[in-house]
Amino acid sequence: GDPTATWDPTRNPDGVGWVVAMESSDVAGAAKLMNGPPDQFNTHPSISLQKTDSGSGAFGLANRGLGHEGLMFQSGKLYEGYVIARTSSSATMTVTLELQDRSTDPVKVLASQDVQLPPGNWTKLAFSLTPSQDTSCVGIEPGSDPTVGCPIYNNTYSPTAGMSDLTAHICVKCGGQFMAGLRAAGQVEIAFSFLQPGAWGRFGNLSVLASGAALLRDMGITAVRQGGSFAASADYFWKKWVPLLDEGMPSVRWGHDVETGWGPFHLIDLCNALGIEPIVTTFAANQPAGPEDMADFVEYCYGTEETEWGKKRIDGGHVEPYKWRFIELGNEQYNAQYVDQVTAMEERAAKLGLAKFFYYMFPSNAGVNATDQERADALSLGDHLLIDIHDGPFGAVGITRSNLKKFPTWGMINAETNCGDHTVHRMLEEAADLISFFDAGISQLHGRAGSFCFERSGYQEGGLNDQGISFFLPNMTWLQPPGHIHAMVANAWQPNAASAQVTGCGAWCSVGPCVTAHVQVSDDQANASLYILNMTPTEVNATLSFSEQWQLGPSELYGFQIASPNLQEANTPGNPMAVSPYQVTVDVSQPLQLPAQSFTILTAPGKERAPI
Repeated sequence: GDPTATWDPTRNPDGVGWVVAMESSDVAGAAKLMNGPPDQFNTHPSISLQKTDSGSGAFGLANRGLGHEGLMFQSGKLYEGYVIARTSSSATMTVTLELQDRSTDPVKVLASQDVQLPPGNWTKLAFSLTPSQDTSCVGIEPGSDPTVGCPIYNNTYSPTAGMSDLTAHICVKCGGQFMAGLRAAGQVEIAFSFLQPGAWGRFGNLSVLASGAALLRDMGITAVRQGGSFAASADYFWKKWVPLLDEGMPSVRWGHDVETGWGPFHLIDLCNALGIEPIVTTFAANQPAGPEDMADFVEYCYGTEETEWGKKRIDGGHVEPYKWRFIELGNEQYNAQYVDQVTAMEERAAKLGLAKFFYYMFPSNAGVNATDQERADALSLGDHLLIDIHDGPFGAVGITRSNLKKFPTWGMINAETNCGDHTVHRMLEEAADLISFFDAGISQLHGRAGSFCFERSGYQEGGLNDQGISFFLPNMTWLQPPGHIHAMVANAWQPNAASAQVTGCGAWCSVGPCVTAHVQVSDDQANASLYILNMTPTEVNATLSFSEQWQLGPSELYGFQIASPNLQEANTPGNPMAVSPYQVTVDVSQPLQLPAQSFTILTAPGKERAPI
């Protein structure tokens, strides 16, 4: 955590900062926010601790994580990290770092380590701690504990923003906290702390929870865009995230959401390790992000030791390139520097042997103006120039077709699909929107991102932001109904489309047929996946028919189905699999019985047929 705000949790419900911690009643001291430039570390404030007596207990700062709700530790498992600190004393200070259980009275120390802080400049103090027992998390009534932030319920964020569902949002209180402080009288200033599980709880050697990476794989995610309105902040300019020192990164605040120490290079590392496509969004529309600065980004990520910025990457400890292909130059704005930036980036890419390798996303649905289009087209990059489409469900395919009339050589990408929902209603929208993309067959439409991959239970602002297709808490991670749609499609995916029709339903929804079908066939045409969506609130008996180019082999097919009669149903922490896929067997020689509000995927071998 980054102590950039007050440490009083009752005045800091969005969860940034620390609380003063005293291990015994005979301890005295003071804490002060150091906000002036001489006191800052990496442009952010620090907190000065002064222990004024020699009482037996420690006086320090406790970090309880998001919303001060507490941390969950596992007994006997290693936790590691570091603290950035300094002291104004002329003598070396002994800093105590502890994992504690605050659910007991007094607080119980689960693990402790003393580290030596020499006088002088900021110092990185590494530690490793193994708790002697577990800490647990319990659900609490909203507002019952003023020290725990739970913004969905106490309206700290946006009282007027509607939520699509409250059942998946809960307030929790966990026992664990991390403490940094002093046992002897003295002074220490703390600027930054970092705590993570050991290798047992992380994905590879990255600072990523294994459970989060596993969920991305379970959903079949093939690309992740880290971007949005926060990327329009100058704090998200990529050069501010260059880890020449691996101690402390910028903090980016958007509304009540804070990103600390997690930036574009962490995203690229995660995606590279997962084998999926990173889509980088960075501050770019204004200075200091000039054309040569963005060319430096190409060189920093892919350059060798012989290049200025490649050497900076290697000297910073990242020998391998940061591998990416897609970059968005700004977010939901007209970037007047776009053409100049693309020109400079391509020139630098050509020097690295990577000409026409990258895809450059323009951050506005309407694309560039006529003058900039003429200049951009002269670069002869074709669909490596992309217009990023941000819309709700069912809009991107139509916007793509409209844009291609004006920008016939450009590519399109739908990098935000904002539905403001995580319920069964969104599940059906997600399935319908994916089918519309598959059916469209537009080669210049490079991808679609369903917003958002993850949502924190209890901590969204409402409105369009309450749209995570998976949720997480300190002690669990689970899929919402629309997340299961992606997992089903990923498990059944075949690369070639074949036509199919559904008859017998007779109903139309506002976005098209209420019952739709789509067929995908393998390259060798030996297998197919049949997608069937029923958006109606009633069971439907339907008949499938296929083009002469592809016909079913056996009539009995197997697959998975997901359905719910309640459009507002969501997966709660207490019942995280309430709406989830179940296995089905169907006889396609008979009318299909499609449950109300359901999505079905059947896998089938075909019989001999002409090539598609």
